[in-house]
Amino acid sequence: MADKILGIGSPLVDIIQKKDDRFIKEHQLIKGGMKLVDEKTSETVFRALDNPSRACGGSAMNTIKGMAGLENAAKFCGCIGDDELGNFIYQTLTAVNITAALYKTSAALTGRVIAVITPDDERSFATYLGAANKLTADMITDDLFTDTSFLYLEGYLIYNEKLITAICRQAKAKNIKIALDLASFNVVADFRQKFQHLLENYIDIIFANEEEAKALTGKEEKHACAILMELADIAVVKLGKKGSLIGSKDEIYEIAVKKVNSLDTTGAGDLYAAGFLHGLLNNNNLYTCGTIASITAREVIKIMGTDIPASTWQKIKQEIKSL
Repeated sequence: MADKILGIGSPLVDIIQKKDDRFIKEHQLIKGGMKLVDEKTSETVFRALDNPSRACGGSAMNTIKGMAGLENAAKFCGCIGDDELGNFIYQTLTAVNITAALYKTSAALTGRVIAVITPDDERSFATYLGAANKLTADMITDDLFTDTSFLYLEGYLIYNEKLITAICRQAKAKNIKIALDLASFNVVADFRQKFQHLLENYIDIIFANEEEAKALTGKEEKHACAILMELADIAVVKLGKKGSLIGSKDEIYEIAVKKVNSLDTTGAGDLYAAGFLHGLLNNNNLYTCGTIASITAREVIKIMGTDIPASTWQKIKQEIKSL
């Protein structure tokens, strides 16, 4: 089966646990945001947890797992350590028929994200990139793009501007559509001009939540979506419980969501992107793409982590068929 979508990003292992706001303050995390930490700090936070759950994570990898769950041909590229967590990532991807183009290094440990879930369902991340940060432009070879129609990039790659620019240039040269997720509001604030440059020159589809969209445009919801749709062919602004906005060609679609009990919102945006891109790959209109995206996002927040069970994927696919 030809690979129709390629994801490039940081292959990480999510270490997930519910804690209170006091834990956030004690370890100087960014409430509702992402903080890059070194190996020592990551270990300190990890040792303060008790019996956390573990799953493959990383923004782009979560989306690609979702694409595979919807039976799309998918490939993921990133860098892992020569260790147990690296093997865990490789085995997880191949078990769900994702082509794992993973570079292995002994220069660093496999990256991990400690995701702390507070009682208000906010996610606060302590991210140790480790080996994921060792991906370089020369590793992005032409064969990665074979039979690929979409490229999905996580915004966290902006920390290596040379790498993400090289990837975009290669994809554009091959007429591949590029989708970018804006990562985190604090990352957008720190790299606003660089994101602006990417959007103006390379990006076809942009995904942002309302805080990220505001950090980039300075505007709220619909106004932000209107600005983003001038920069990309399709702009998606995710509004959490309020649904989402999809803007394209001077029209903005409002997508509603069904209310469900949320256990963990980790991966909601990533699985939204998976559903949306699945819709595009199957030639659905934008409203239907947004509806599919809302379904996949809805289901992942019902579980801890981002690994949706096979039985739930079957239900999701049946619901999508009925649209």
